[in-house]
Amino acid sequence: MPFYIITVPLLQVLDICLRMYWVIVICEFVMNLFVHIGALNLNNPLIYTIYGTLFKLIEPALCAIRRVIPMTRLDFSRLILFLSVKFFSSMVDMLMVACMH
Repeated sequence: MPFYIITVPLLQVLDICLRMYWVIVICEFVMNLFVHIGALNLNNPLIYTIYGTLFKLIEPALCAIRRVIPMTRLDFSRLILFLSVKFFSSMVDMLMVACMH
């Protein structure tokens, strides 16, 4: 049985998960920005639920990054998470292409 028959579908699933997480990171960043500038009100139950869900999905990764990266006046953990997820997604894409050839 060829190696790529098993590997490529698993890489595709991983790629889909990484892309969905990347979108979640962007959505959480935008919502966080809008909450801080006052454009979104967390007193709205729908906004609160969406923001809380996104926060719960992102916060474990942000905490892990914050443990490694020293805190400064600016929090770069979201940027590092964004770039890391994009990097790993690109690596999975390259692996899929390599497995297909």
